[in-house]
Amino acid sequence: GNECDAYHPCSKGFHCNSVNLCEPDTECDPPDCPPGKVCENHRCVARCSTENIYFDFNESRIREDQKKTLAANAECIKNQGKAVQIEGHCDERGTREYNLGLGDRRALVARDALVGLGVPANRLRTISFGEEAPVCRESNEECWQRNRRAHLSQAQ
Repeated sequence: GNECDAYHPCSKGFHCNSVNLCEPDTECDPPDCPPGKVCENHRCVARCSTENIYFDFNESRIREDQKKTLAANAECIKNQGKAVQIEGHCDERGTREYNLGLGDRRALVARDALVGLGVPANRLRTISFGEEAPVCRESNEECWQRNRRAHLSQAQ
């Protein structure tokens, strides 16, 4: 193939490999990637899933025990190259209006943290569901804790 670098890109349908030679973009055609990888744009990329970030009662700051999850989410989003929607969720306590605001703050804090970890801001959208989309409906701390979250999903 042709030689290439940052100043001499390959033509369409080719990419610059690690030894600065242009090679065809077809690393895979679905489904011929190893386990744990998925074929996207003719490249085998890591299949990863994002995890919820959980919050303390009436709080919108990232807890210490959630930072590892956040970092893993950031790596996944960067590798996948897709837009992500960050949903802010609350437990049932508090008024509907208050919880919509709190959910919004949680989504924004999660977004800012992901941007701080290198995720391009233009790939992240935020929305608040307040208390309207609980994962469980019991009125106890274990359930409330599961509902106080920032949930990441592929943006439509």
